[in-house]
Amino acid sequence: MKRLLILLLLGYVNLAEAHQPEVSTTMLIEQADGEWLLQINAALTAFQYEMHDAQNATYASPEEFKTVIIEHLLDNILICFNQTDTARLQNAQIELGHETNITFTLTQVPETFESIVVRNSSFKHIHQNESTLVILKKGFYKDQFILNDANTHQVELQVDDTRLVQVRAANTSSVASMNISAVVIIILILSTLIYLGVQLSKQRHNRLQPQLIIGGLFCFIALGSCFSSAQKVNTAEHTAEQVLGQDGYFGSYAVIDEQHGTNTVVTVSGKERKMVTNALPNHATGAFPNPGNPNRISAQRRTYTFPLEPVFTGEAKWAREPGVALNGVKFEPQTAEVVACESGENYRVEAIQNLIDLGLDFNNAHVQPTGAYHYHGTPKSLVDAFDAGEDLVHIGFALDGFPIYYSKSGKYKPSFHIIDDTYRGTDCNYANPMESRDIQLKGEALNGTFVSDWEYVAGSGDLDECNGVQVNGSYAYLVTDEYPYIGRCLKGEFKEEGRRGRPPRGRRPGGNRPGGRHGF
Repeated sequence: MKRLLILLLLGYVNLAEAHQPEVSTTMLIEQADGEWLLQINAALTAFQYEMHDAQNATYASPEEFKTVIIEHLLDNILICFNQTDTARLQNAQIELGHETNITFTLTQVPETFESIVVRNSSFKHIHQNESTLVILKKGFYKDQFILNDANTHQVELQVDDTRLVQVRAANTSSVASMNISAVVIIILILSTLIYLGVQLSKQRHNRLQPQLIIGGLFCFIALGSCFSSAQKVNTAEHTAEQVLGQDGYFGSYAVIDEQHGTNTVVTVSGKERKMVTNALPNHATGAFPNPGNPNRISAQRRTYTFPLEPVFTGEAKWAREPGVALNGVKFEPQTAEVVACESGENYRVEAIQNLIDLGLDFNNAHVQPTGAYHYHGTPKSLVDAFDAGEDLVHIGFALDGFPIYYSKSGKYKPSFHIIDDTYRGTDCNYANPMESRDIQLKGEALNGTFVSDWEYVAGSGDLDECNGVQVNGSYAYLVTDEYPYIGRCLKGEFKEEGRRGRPPRGRRPGGNRPGGRHGF
């Protein structure tokens, strides 16, 4: 499967490296509309050193400091396509902090190009400075390159099919350095052998010639090995299809999958995380349309924002779409399907049940009439796509900003149970545009088919009524293989969308069963 999953460090870096001024990131990204962005991320101390110590720049306020930084970047960054088309950097946006992020829009970028030169010497005065360059272009592999003193902070790349390949002339200094080292070693060895030969030949009447020949062969072998190693080191390509930033998916990243069409870009800036996505999954799905779902998957245009510093309120508030997966596909656990009874009961149908075929695939997902693919339960392919080897797999963010995980071991148990009762509805019917049928319910034991079959029992499991729990000292939500699968409420502050309501539960904790017409 040709899957290109790239995590790009556009914004905040890992706290362990956030104060290292020698480390920075330079990223070029082609957006879905064909426009280009340039993002520079570095420690605040790097800019302070360059501006104050190296450039003797003066500034009296944060706004003046921002202006000085932007001018410095404009003087030290060059992006040139096809050796003639120099891109212009405009509309600078800067967020100061321990981890400082600057974004430019690029203009005068050709629609197609055969080569690109990138130079970023903004931190050239910092000892052992190194900037990781990543170029995210639609249809291309996501290789990364290094800008440092060895290549004068500049690389030239050429297009090779769907890959950008570095022109090795930019690395001749490092090759020469290794070759010089090899020559020095050989000269020392030869000098030693010659000296020994002269001394010993006086005593052995030149009987050392075989030994000298062997020694000379050894030197040539060693020299060839050194040169070979030098070439090998400098011609190694960055072929990894996954490039992970130090801050993981809690920083800025992009998910681009050419096979499945996924285009999701997340940027971390200021106090929010912004996701722009076409909401196409980066993994295989079931066949759509299918007998239980007549809809076809299509690209969406969605923008989500999440707070970087979630505020936990402890109050459960219902949310129709409680969160979004890292690939841009939304979590929407409940359905709009209802079984209506002449006796007055309306039973809201759960997505995962055996009574009505809603066309769910192996990811517990299906498609809305708008073409939006969405998850109702554990998205197995999503978990596989983002599995980093730990038990807890980070798979998304809730609208209140708290992370969403899946535990491969099932470590965290939900606190919902089927109510010990029977259905009371009579003369019940289920209808949708594809079918209409009568359903007999009265007297049957509740079996989990409907939302109102379930009740939350505090303390009976590890998770609260929103399927949340403290993980390593911070609140988080869990997607589970058991009901409610995906929490239907949130406990942090968030911007409510659509209708409002209570957390989904069959019984209120310690209370009575809600009326039949109050299903979700």
